[in-house]
Amino acid sequence: MADYTNWGVRLLVLVAFGVVLGPGAASGARTGKAKSRGSHLVSRLLSVDMCRDRPSAIANMSAVMRHLTGGTISVDVDMIVSRTAQSFSKFDMTLTKCRDAVSSNSCEYYQTWTYELGVCRVMSIPGMPWSASMSKMTPPFKCPFVKGVYHTRNATADLDAVLHIPIQWEGNVWRVNIMVYNQLKELHLCWVADLDFPRVKNQQHDP
Repeated sequence: MADYTNWGVRLLVLVAFGVVLGPGAASGARTGKAKSRGSHLVSRLLSVDMCRDRPSAIANMSAVMRHLTGGTISVDVDMIVSRTAQSFSKFDMTLTKCRDAVSSNSCEYYQTWTYELGVCRVMSIPGMPWSASMSKMTPPFKCPFVKGVYHTRNATADLDAVLHIPIQWEGNVWRVNIMVYNQLKELHLCWVADLDFPRVKNQQHDP
């Protein structure tokens, strides 16, 4: 049986993307389709880290980038969480757009998306840009989010979900800052990631 509650939450999130960005953004998204004649987009996680400048419940974190067949770059993450959150009250995701590399003179603030209802569900349902990474976390992501050691293997951005958001992803480097607040409205989880979506040639197969 289909989980219509999850689909409802997913629809609300995707609608929110469209409302925040506005109808004019959709024209740029059309040029960012995953596939075109002779080539396709891939997602590359260039770096992932905890927020070193903002104290949170993440006591320590390490990440190892992995180059996969076809040009995709994934990441393995080990993370120590020092305290438990009974629930989450807010989820902020801030995008910074950079021309070719992350630096002070090539980047500009782009947009912040904020969710304050059903945060635990928003972070864990399938079909979201972060779903491919969150679904690979062990122990599984759920509320209460208990303290302990968490591992994520072969995490990537969900390319299909990303390209449903009306943004011109191709041709830029994106810095993504995710901040999650607990039931006391304290910053509990904070990550920063750099990623891009280059176009690569399709592999030729012998007839």
